[in-house]
Amino acid sequence: MIGSPITPQGVIERKRGIGKVEVEVKNMQSDKDREEDMDRLSDLPDFVLLHIMKFMSMKHAVQTCVLSKRWKELWKRLTNLALHSSDFADLAHFSKFLSWVLSNRDSSISLHSLDLRRKGCIDHELLDMIMGYAVSHDVQQLAIEVNLNVKFGFKLHPSIFSCEGDCAEPFSTCHVLNTLVLDRCNLHHGAKFLCICNSNLSSLTIGSTTQETPYKFVLSTPNLRSLSVMRDPIHQLSACDLSFLEQVNIDVEAYFNAHFQRTHLALISLLQVLADYVKTMILSSSTLKILNGLSTSGSMITQIPCFVQLKSLKLKMKSSSSISDEGVSRIVEYLLKKCPLAKVDVINCRE
Repeated sequence: MIGSPITPQGVIERKRGIGKVEVEVKNMQSDKDREEDMDRLSDLPDFVLLHIMKFMSMKHAVQTCVLSKRWKELWKRLTNLALHSSDFADLAHFSKFLSWVLSNRDSSISLHSLDLRRKGCIDHELLDMIMGYAVSHDVQQLAIEVNLNVKFGFKLHPSIFSCEGDCAEPFSTCHVLNTLVLDRCNLHHGAKFLCICNSNLSSLTIGSTTQETPYKFVLSTPNLRSLSVMRDPIHQLSACDLSFLEQVNIDVEAYFNAHFQRTHLALISLLQVLADYVKTMILSSSTLKILNGLSTSGSMITQIPCFVQLKSLKLKMKSSSSISDEGVSRIVEYLLKKCPLAKVDVINCRE
C-alpha cells in the first residue's frame, strides 16, 4: 500500500486545520491594516487633522497626544475649544482640566470659538479666567452655559461687558465678532442706552427684554447685513450707517392695554430707521396684525415710510394667525405703494 486511505474525517480535520491558519492570517492582516490606516491618517497635513479634531470634545482631542510624536503637540493649535463638564466625573477634575488646557495651549494662536458647558455651578474665578482668555485671544464665537450664584455679586469679565455712565457699550472690544444674539437683555446701573459699536458685526438679532423701562438702541455697525427683531419692537433705535444692510426680519407681537400704543409707535420708528437701507424685508403674521391695527387708527398708518431700495417683501403666515385675509390684502396694498419695486412672496409656516 502506498499509504493509508484518507477518511472523510481526516479531510474535515485537515480543512479545519487550514481554516485555523486562514483565520490567524486574517487576524494578522487586520492588525497590519490598522497600522497602515493609522500611518495614512498621520500622513495627512496638519490642517486636515486639526479640522477633524475640531469635531471632538477637548478631552478627546487632548487624548490624541499619546498616538505618536506627530500628535503630541497638535491639539495645542486647535482654534475651536469645546469644554464640556459632562466628559468628567466631577467639577474638581473638570476645573483642573480647564486650567491645564488654557495654560498649555499655544497662546500665539487666536481662537475661533470657545464653547463652555457646565450643568451646575462653576467657580467664579475660573469663569473669569476663561472669559479673559477668550477676549485676549480674539475669540469670534463665545458660548457659555453655566449656573451662577448671583448672590456673591459676580460680574462678567469687564473686557466683554462694560458700562460707563448712561451708555452701555459691551461689544466694542470684540474685534472679530460677526454674529450677535441679544435676548432678555437688561441694563443696570442707570444705563439708558445700549450702544452696539462694532465694525465687524454682520448679523444682529434682538429679542425681548424683561426691563419695564425701555432703553434706547444705538447702532454703529457699518458692515451689518442682517437684522432680526423678535417679540418686542425696539422702542427707540438710531443708526449712523446701515449702507450694507440686506435683510430685515421683523417678528413682533402687539401688547394690549397700556403698551398697545407704545408697540405701534415703536414699530413705526423701527421702520423709519430702516427704510433707506433694507433690500429684503420679512414680516410675520403677528407684525402684519399690528400694521393692520395701524390702518384703522387714522393718520398713524401714513407715518410708515417709503422703502426706496426694497426689492423683496416676504410675508410669513402662521395657520393660527388671527389676521384675516382681507386685513393682509389691505396691508400689502398699502405697503406696495411705499415700495413699488418690491416683489411679494407669501410663506406659509408651521407653528
